[in-house]
Amino acid sequence: MKKYLQLPLYYIISSICLEIITFATLGLGILPKYVIFDLVAMLFLAGVVLLVRNNLAQLIVMSVFLILQFVLGYVNYTLLIQFGDILSVEMLALISAAANAMSNDFVNIWILMAGVLIIVIDIIGAIFVYLHVRRFAPSKNRHFSLILIGVVLFTQLSSVAIFIAQKEYIYSQSELTTDYVESDAFLLDSTLLKRKSIQYLGTFGFYINDISLSWLGNTREEANLIESALFSFRQTKNTLMAQSVTNHDDNIIMIMVESLDTFAISNELTPNLWSLINPTQDDSSALAYDETDPTTFATYDALKADGIDSNVVFNYYSKNKTNISEDISLLGSYPIMANMQSVAGSGYDTSLHAFDFSLPALLNNAGYITTYLHSYRGRFYNRNYVIKNIGFENAYFNDEAFDSENLKFGDWRREKDFVINNIDHIIPSTTEKFFTYYTTVGMHGNYDTDVNNLDQQDNVDKVANSIHYNYYVQERQGLGTEMYLRFKNYLASVVSFDDALGEIIQTLKDRGIYDNTALYVFGDHNAYYHNITYAIKDVAVTEYGDFGVNNVPLIIKSNATQKISDIKVFSSSNDNLPTVMDILGVDLYNPNLYLGDSLFNYANGVDSSRVNFSYTGGVASKDFFTLDLVDFDLQPDGNEENLELFKIQAKTMLRKIFMLNTLYKNSLYQQI
Repeated sequence: MKKYLQLPLYYIISSICLEIITFATLGLGILPKYVIFDLVAMLFLAGVVLLVRNNLAQLIVMSVFLILQFVLGYVNYTLLIQFGDILSVEMLALISAAANAMSNDFVNIWILMAGVLIIVIDIIGAIFVYLHVRRFAPSKNRHFSLILIGVVLFTQLSSVAIFIAQKEYIYSQSELTTDYVESDAFLLDSTLLKRKSIQYLGTFGFYINDISLSWLGNTREEANLIESALFSFRQTKNTLMAQSVTNHDDNIIMIMVESLDTFAISNELTPNLWSLINPTQDDSSALAYDETDPTTFATYDALKADGIDSNVVFNYYSKNKTNISEDISLLGSYPIMANMQSVAGSGYDTSLHAFDFSLPALLNNAGYITTYLHSYRGRFYNRNYVIKNIGFENAYFNDEAFDSENLKFGDWRREKDFVINNIDHIIPSTTEKFFTYYTTVGMHGNYDTDVNNLDQQDNVDKVANSIHYNYYVQERQGLGTEMYLRFKNYLASVVSFDDALGEIIQTLKDRGIYDNTALYVFGDHNAYYHNITYAIKDVAVTEYGDFGVNNVPLIIKSNATQKISDIKVFSSSNDNLPTVMDILGVDLYNPNLYLGDSLFNYANGVDSSRVNFSYTGGVASKDFFTLDLVDFDLQPDGNEENLELFKIQAKTMLRKIFMLNTLYKNSLYQQI
């Protein structure tokens, strides 16, 4: 028997050692709180190795298991250090799309090399064990195969039984905890606190639990939550969310700009964005740029520092991936343990009317023409299905330009060309009310010169000779030639988007509807590609607890009587849907269906209790950031006296997200 047991035992020891190394590298301690999850999973996999009678095959199977464990650990190291995130099953469904967005900047070569060395040593050790055990003669006992199968069955069944027993113990202990969100059961029922989940459950426990949450039915807490969620939603069904805007716009064009960061905007390089920022629309104002007078140069960041009246919400933050920022803006929330591809993709049953609470669906019912545009392929993130299924009447993509030339991810077409070709879709009428949502892609990295990005190529010389570019080079000296080149190319793509925006603004003016059409322009996330945001904002990549790197532009040109710059409140993409409804003056029922509020409710006031949950990881406010409700990072301008208030509001936000998840997972909207 020992001929067959030695490699499985070696696997268990190696796997434990690898878990210890992974936890130490991730800064999670030595071993998980509930290490039994890891141990029984390792025992189960060792049983799989044992089931393989051939020793060489055993060696290959256990090596594959160890390599997969290492790959998971390294991916999690990269995500946690860069974003404060952990790989989940939901993310695997988007792996092809996410892989396109990755670059070598996210690879720590030294950690990778060290990890590969550890795996190589592990496998060499396994080879020595294999060479040792192969000398043993195989058993001639006729009952040996039955004994071996019995041992394997015992290990497998024992593993499953112990795993289930440990979960039951956690649930029983959590019943004694007054706050469910702070209990360990919350880690079994959701993936909202990924870092804490993997720290408590271990690598194996986390992924087994994550798979069960993603692929199986509701947990007991989710099942109990369905009725309470329905009760809550029904109670507020006829409750009108406060409307604070008095002068409404007839139409609105929302533009979510890929990787738009605060340092991308100036009155020199982006005059059309600047025309939206400047509420006076007066070329002689103090905000205007005169190319003959360099002292008139001004940046978005300087506006914030000077407190000049403008159409900017300066405290807007977004840390989500592009597709999530988009979906939250259109739905007011986002599913957990799932993604929009799975809940609203090609297999969606339209008879469910599960997304009638979405922004396009609500505006359809109010008589608006609703149109979605994206300057990349429709199949990316399955948008060609999702967009129609959540309520848009019309959807247009750049499929023809990309597919006819078989262009790769990163070979962006000009945003200006896309806008010119689709201007009648962006502005579908001069007499009927319309809502248009346009997502750009041209500013997405990478920002190297060898990429066929026409936006970059058109404007790189203009940027190189600009005061704007050289201003930031002087501000952030010593970044290196490569970073300055990439920053220059990034700004070149921003200039091209500004040209596209200029086409929209001019067409609105030519058609006589500029004054009664709101423009709502915001960034999906910062310019994370090549770590440009970290470099320009002078924040270490590992400082993901500094939420200020996620401060991105939100510019609102509207007839609202309230001054936009008077909105000082901490805000996020959660607030986009109710704010747009407020701008249009369309009634928004059932406020419990949404995570945010109209930002105009906070004009002339600051609410310290507002928080934002990032689906890339963490809860933030203007004062604190946390990944796990255990460790709290005080923000640069934060008030540490607000810690207890932050804890309360963070848990309230997590509870609401958890409840709203039942809306998506069980298609509850029809029952409200």
